[in-house]
Amino acid sequence: MSWLTSSLRALSGEMRARWHGYFVGYGQQD
Repeated sequence: MSWLTSSLRALSGEMRARWHGYFVGYGQQD
């Protein structure tokens, strides 16, 4: 079950980084 936890954690971190980059890029455009 540890692989499931690690995969979910990796996915969560990826989405967080992606949203962060999106908002940062959006702020720089303005």
